[in-house]
Amino acid sequence: MSRKLHQVVNPIKQQLASSQRLRLPVSRQGELSALLQVQLQRGEALLVQTFYDFLDQIGQVNPEVQLKAWQEILASGKHLLDLSQRTGLIQWFEHPLDPIPEKAAYKSWCLLLFHLYQNPDSAAWKAATEGFYRHYFAGLFPSQPVQKTSSLDDLKKQVARLLRQRWGRGVELKESFKEEADKVAFSLRFKTQHHAWQTLLTLEGRRLKPVRLQAYKELLEQLQAGKDPSAKATPLTPVAPKRRHVWWYQQPE
Repeated sequence: MSRKLHQVVNPIKQQLASSQRLRLPVSRQGELSALLQVQLQRGEALLVQTFYDFLDQIGQVNPEVQLKAWQEILASGKHLLDLSQRTGLIQWFEHPLDPIPEKAAYKSWCLLLFHLYQNPDSAAWKAATEGFYRHYFAGLFPSQPVQKTSSLDDLKKQVARLLRQRWGRGVELKESFKEEADKVAFSLRFKTQHHAWQTLLTLEGRRLKPVRLQAYKELLEQLQAGKDPSAKATPLTPVAPKRRHVWWYQQPE
């Protein structure tokens, strides 16, 4: 087992070792109870959400690549079956969730995510989501770039520093966004001293969080490359500085 895969398997294995085996309340017809079905569906929703959030964060927005990645990494079940065996997840259930091993592994992983989400800051949750996706995406799609993710706060600090270097300490940056039924438009605007606000860039996407992250990434890349992000924006409109009134007081003679 490779070192990187080891980093995915170990935290999950340790978490499962400290948890009791899940006794599935199976009905007489061999179907899951309503409770387990709900937990499985909620776990599957977490699987879909975290996977596509990961693709957005690494800058992979090509729908064809996204769908192919979903099919190869998750829907096929082969990699989930491998991880379920390595981590001991298969043995965690006293009854198989499906007679087909790949489908049983997929359902088991969804239930695992549901339980791990109770502590989303844990090493096991991070390994079962981003760690897992990153490892297999890089292996299956070596020609597709996997950018190193940065936190939003880090990106904001880097952008602010480079803007101050270019336009001085008087520069200000603010966000604006407009949500519609099926998309969100996010903009970054800035102004310098004695000038009006102008829009630097606008991006559209399905969800606000990944679009905001991508907007800061693109602005940072432009600044680091020495490009002027305001060149494509509306020309700056001068704003007349406020007059300062100086009042003189003359003592009576």
